[in-house]
Amino acid sequence: MRAIYLVLTFCLLQGVEGYSLDQETQLHANLTTKYERKIRPFKNQTEPIQISMDFYMEKLKEFSEKENKISVVGSLSIEWKDFRLTWDPTDYDGDLNQTSLFVSDIWAPNLFLLNPYEKQTPILSDGTACTIQANGYVTCLLADNFETTCSADISNYPFDTQICTLKFYVQGSFASNTLLQNASSTIRLDLYEIHGLWYLTGTRNYVQMYRIRGMSCEVLQLELKMKRRNSYCVYNILLPIFFLNLIQLFVFFLPLESGERVGFSMTVLLSVVVFFTIIQSKLPEFSKPSLSPLTFKLLVDFLTSIFIVLFVVVITFIYHKKNHERIPRFMREYIEKTKEKNGNEKEHLNITWKDVAKLLNRWVSRLIFVCLYFNFSFYMIFNQVTSVNEVEISK
Repeated sequence: MRAIYLVLTFCLLQGVEGYSLDQETQLHANLTTKYERKIRPFKNQTEPIQISMDFYMEKLKEFSEKENKISVVGSLSIEWKDFRLTWDPTDYDGDLNQTSLFVSDIWAPNLFLLNPYEKQTPILSDGTACTIQANGYVTCLLADNFETTCSADISNYPFDTQICTLKFYVQGSFASNTLLQNASSTIRLDLYEIHGLWYLTGTRNYVQMYRIRGMSCEVLQLELKMKRRNSYCVYNILLPIFFLNLIQLFVFFLPLESGERVGFSMTVLLSVVVFFTIIQSKLPEFSKPSLSPLTFKLLVDFLTSIFIVLFVVVITFIYHKKNHERIPRFMREYIEKTKEKNGNEKEHLNITWKDVAKLLNRWVSRLIFVCLYFNFSFYMIFNQVTSVNEVEISK
């Protein structure tokens, strides 16, 4: 029985034949002989050639708001048909259905990035290998790090959303002889690695027509829509600012006769200055299209801290004024009405500068609380209104 299996296996192996090195060498010679790589692969040169493109994104390497640059690592798939690169597989033992040729041996679209961060270089170099099918379809898959310009909009920082576009075009070609097609309506994310600072909320592939000196030119645009992961900014910037604001209010709860009020307010002011200096390097340095609301909020918080120190100094000065100095009439009347409401008889009232200081301390504490409350509330409401609640897309 074992001998029968060995005989059958030997017969099957003898029946399996594949194309040889000589056959593929002969195929390459047949395809490239008298092949003119400078001529578009179309019998009727008045008809446009169709180029299908697709993009497989692997990761977002970098997005720099300061430099207006985005770096995307991915693979660009380019496909077209060349009728001169066809053959009959039966002439090569029937299983030579595809082969590989370098761009230097065949016609290839002169593809460029329209918005590169640095100088323009051809996407397909002469050393790029492309797969050739027996029916003439040519497919080139280029893996690279694509760096393009992308203008940052930090109006809603750190709740901002950025939209960046990679633009590809065929240099020296127009819509009359070259048509670009997007193989899919979105960027492929099968190999995508999640980024720590940004997450994708949407992608789009589309062809845009441009008019250049009366001639139409097609541009394939790969659009990325990204939203910032703002947990770091919330826990390391917004929450500390919120607690610093609360600490500043405690100065008004200290006794007026205490000599630590001015020292406490100055200490908090210095803490605010040091903290703002630390986070200054983390804020984007842009004035267009508009400053981030966080910048205005920090400015208001800083000015509020200064006013708190000034008010504390003034109130302390008033508290220690001599009683023989005249008290303004409107303050005296207001304090008298307040004490009468508390059950004190008017003829027994003795209004002093200490009462005025206590009144100002109460007014100023409420005013500062209202300012801080509305400053923080307006900032959060503005970001909730202007930012869109978007969900991270999955593979």
